[in-house]
Amino acid sequence: MKNLISTQIPTEFGNFKLWVQNGERGRETIALSSINLDPKGEILLRIHSECLTGDTFYSLACDCGQQKNTALREISKHGNGIFIYHRQEGRNLGLFKKVQAYNLILDGLDTHEANILLSGKPDGRDYTNCLEILEKILGQKSPIVLLSNNPYKRLFLERAGYKVVMHSLLIEPNLHNKKYFTTKEQKFSHYDAKHSPYIGVTLWLQDVKEQGEIIAKLVNSFEINDQGRKIFLGLALSPKNGDLKNRQLQKHINNFAKKIKNQKNVNLVLHLDYCQQRQFYRELKNFLDSLTFRYSLQIRTNDSATEKINLEILDSLKKENIIFQIRSEQISLLKNPEFTEY
Repeated sequence: MKNLISTQIPTEFGNFKLWVQNGERGRETIALSSINLDPKGEILLRIHSECLTGDTFYSLACDCGQQKNTALREISKHGNGIFIYHRQEGRNLGLFKKVQAYNLILDGLDTHEANILLSGKPDGRDYTNCLEILEKILGQKSPIVLLSNNPYKRLFLERAGYKVVMHSLLIEPNLHNKKYFTTKEQKFSHYDAKHSPYIGVTLWLQDVKEQGEIIAKLVNSFEINDQGRKIFLGLALSPKNGDLKNRQLQKHINNFAKKIKNQKNVNLVLHLDYCQQRQFYRELKNFLDSLTFRYSLQIRTNDSATEKINLEILDSLKKENIIFQIRSEQISLLKNPEFTEY
């Protein structure tokens, strides 16, 4: 197979087939698989993010080395599995910044806070290469049992069309990594078998009007798993274009919502820009009163640093929840107790 080579290697965990996908030298995508892998059967899969300190030096500051060994033992015992070594050190910070993060943790930050400070995001991993090598090895969408505590790994596999069941890799914390475990649980939602990251899709109103029947059939074909996966369908409204006064549009949206009403885990979210004009609120209230389904509102603030949010008026509107998209210019809103408590 082009750009993919394999050989057999003996290890202390058993015999495996080693796969290497050609790429940047020193960062090639690597996988181990059972010798007699059967893609038609259930695949025990571990996607293991590279951790030099844990995997090679067995640092006690994390559980990566222990997870690696446990996963390889389980795959060897199962006899039909794949171990992908994900070459994105430190949640894709790279080794240098990962060591910087370690120093920030020694100064009192947790791993979530340190990563945001260094890269702007808590987890910057991309799993595209993992999908590529998985698809080349399997050649089909095999059912997967995922050895992981990370619900977001399951999500990216499901989005690629795989049916996935989670199997946790539980490692006992020690004196050195107890805070690390707590952060992964509280801020990364690891170890929570009931947690399912939501899926969000924004629809154009034109699509709802012209393709509503097809979209509704697609939504109703979703298999909502027993983990409570939420699907948020966004509908972008433009008051400037007269959407709030468009009776025909109201009818189309109500009809679309009626077609998917039996999907209890599907939530409709109306997106619109914030405006302080009273006329806007009158039109919005009349529009919302005409809707026959439950929905949430997502409000986008403008780029004004002096933006003020009238919470009293927003609170009077009929809705399930309200979501604010805040720009960097309005970060001061988060210092307002009235706003944050709301």
